[in-house]
Amino acid sequence: MEIHARQMCWFIPPQRALWVPSHEPHSMHAHGRVALRTFFVAPEACRADAPPCPHTVRVSPLLHELLIRSATIPVKYDEEGRDGLIMELINKEMDWTEREQFNLIWPAEPRLVPICEQLKAHPADSRTLEEWGRETGVSHRTLSRLFRHETGITFSEWRQQSRVLAALPMLLSGMSVLETALAVGYETPSAFSAIFRRLVGMPPRKYV
Repeated sequence: MEIHARQMCWFIPPQRALWVPSHEPHSMHAHGRVALRTFFVAPEACRADAPPCPHTVRVSPLLHELLIRSATIPVKYDEEGRDGLIMELINKEMDWTEREQFNLIWPAEPRLVPICEQLKAHPADSRTLEEWGRETGVSHRTLSRLFRHETGITFSEWRQQSRVLAALPMLLSGMSVLETALAVGYETPSAFSAIFRRLVGMPPRKYV
């Protein structure tokens, strides 16, 4: 799944979830067929360490089985009984300590939005900021400054992150590392693997 909220884009692969606080506007896009389970926590039941903004959650094997079990529990359940213990354990088992790996800051600056939309739709697009400047009528120095201001990273770093996020559903769908590397704009699988390892923490084959 791909989820957008607060000028951020998260890719949620298998064995991950996204914590979304109450009343948080967000949208979702599914890459292929997706089975989704949603677990609701009443505001008064939220843990003190619950993030105030969306954050990825690692779904441990225990949490996975608890969530499947919770789908059979009625909305009005006995909070003092077995069902209540399962729900409480799910709340306790959620882990937000893992660093964010699959997110991307989405700029709000109107001069950057069409560039980012193009790169997201066509990750193999290798145009430089100079080329984008000529196309948009904005100097490459201004675009560079805007990217840094809006996202906290350079244009090159943003494009690397965007390409890795685009590669994740491709790899999970069964595409080879070579096919994926070419599809997201890298000339060799080794160059793609180096960037993937740096951003995700492991090579593509091990991730899959």
